[in-house]
Amino acid sequence: MLPVIGNLITSDPPKLWVVLAEWLACMVIVLAYPKRRAVWLRCVVAVASFALIAGIQYGLLLQQQGGITAVWFLLMLLSVVAMGTSVALCCEMGVALAVFSTLRALSMAEFAGSLAWQLTFFATDGDEPGVDMAVAAGMLVVCYGLLFPAFFLMERKLGERLDYATFDVTWGEVAVSVGISLFAFVLSNARLVSTSNPFSGTTTSEVFNVRTLAAAGGLICLYAYLFQLAEAHTRKRLDAVNQVLVAQYAQYQQSKENIDIINRKYHDLKQQLDVLRAETDEGKRNGYLDGIEESLKEYGARVVTGNGVLDTVLTSKSSLCAHLDIAMTCVADGSLVDGIDAMDLCTIVGNALDNAIEAEERIAERDRRLINVSLSRLNAFAVFKVANYAPERPELHDGLPVTTKSDRTNHGFGMASMRHCARKYGGDMTVGWRDGWFELQVLIPLAS
Repeated sequence: MLPVIGNLITSDPPKLWVVLAEWLACMVIVLAYPKRRAVWLRCVVAVASFALIAGIQYGLLLQQQGGITAVWFLLMLLSVVAMGTSVALCCEMGVALAVFSTLRALSMAEFAGSLAWQLTFFATDGDEPGVDMAVAAGMLVVCYGLLFPAFFLMERKLGERLDYATFDVTWGEVAVSVGISLFAFVLSNARLVSTSNPFSGTTTSEVFNVRTLAAAGGLICLYAYLFQLAEAHTRKRLDAVNQVLVAQYAQYQQSKENIDIINRKYHDLKQQLDVLRAETDEGKRNGYLDGIEESLKEYGARVVTGNGVLDTVLTSKSSLCAHLDIAMTCVADGSLVDGIDAMDLCTIVGNALDNAIEAEERIAERDRRLINVSLSRLNAFAVFKVANYAPERPELHDGLPVTTKSDRTNHGFGMASMRHCARKYGGDMTVGWRDGWFELQVLIPLAS
């Protein structure tokens, strides 16, 4: 015999259970993903979504007692929309990712509710026309208390692999998730439409098994698909980091060639200027020659640290700063990084300075465009620091600044590549903001 709720005999979990399951599933997503800054907004949305889902489920209960109608399907869709809206309002994500995540939350709720209700029924041996409320409450607490924390841990683990701040999905991937969820939902609720179809089951055990296993299958398929996307996303990020490494090294090689050419030209011009000065005393000619000499200063101010690779990168960036009216100071002992591969050193220093230069370019007051670079020894570590003037505190995620570019999926890998290179040598990278200065610091253990 199927459980009795009031006068309704049903294999469906009680609507209160469904409300709790759907709301808890939404909270799992909200807690796992990057959240919007307004805490009050998240609190209001959490309370409002619970009330809205409860109201919709009550309407579904009334409709279900009178038979499945178009209104019932409309209310089901409205329930999903309510879940999706709460996720979108609380989390920092686009519409496609909100839909994608909501479908997973819906499958969590379907499975948790179905399993808890099935275990509750069989815990009472299925012999009574009703269900003992103490047993039901205990089973609800046990099942939900185990399942939803497990869902949360799984989402957090996925978040570590995916980096939710940059992860996004296409509408084609959303369509696949919709298909999986719809198939599982129709299969698990086939009995509501007709009791004579091949998927409705004829015995109590069959009815419960079809519903619970269909919900479980849908959830497993969604997570399997998400894991597949995670692997693709990880490969894409690694490819992007490798491209950054190659690009920085290519830039270093080009800069080295350019600096060699410029230094030769600079030396030749210095000799020519000395000859021209000796041949004439005309004021205008001297003024013209002084202008030429002044224009060559940015090319002649080569940075010398004791490490050829570091010298080339710093000289190139110093020349760029001079061209952009950015005051760059540098105090560095290049011998501390002699053991670092040229490509890794180019990646760390080049990306750090590129980010600082890009930030300073956005400052309108040219006299406030300031960058300080240092490389020094601290105990058994080489400490590389780049500090640039930043009047506003940057947004951070996972200890790294969030890219300011609109396409976050394909940008922001420079910081990740620097951290990757630092950790490759047993070090690490940290960033921070204090008193109007943004500071990036890389610590690398010195070779024994």
